[in-house]
Amino acid sequence: MCQMIKHSVSTDIVTMTPEISFLNRSNNQTVNYTYDQLNRQLTEDFAGQAGVEVTYGYDAGTDGIGRQTSSQNAAITQHNTYNALGLLVSEIN
Repeated sequence: MCQMIKHSVSTDIVTMTPEISFLNRSNNQTVNYTYDQLNRQLTEDFAGQAGVEVTYGYDAGTDGIGRQTSSQNAAITQHNTYNALGLLVSEIN
């Protein structure tokens, strides 16, 4: 079980988007999260490691507005497509 012992919240003054950091008690690892102006998670970045570990995309495609349409890490990129009812119809890796 992951127990967070410390967190901080700040705002990027250029984009006015929130940035949140958590320190994980079990491995003393700091994880930084960024969010868009709709408070949807954009990135997950483990401090001390090169680059951003996970990036999320939203609103792509005809019926993807308001939905997570992609996620990417070093190993894989996933694209999600939705139908007109907003139901997930495909996950392409």
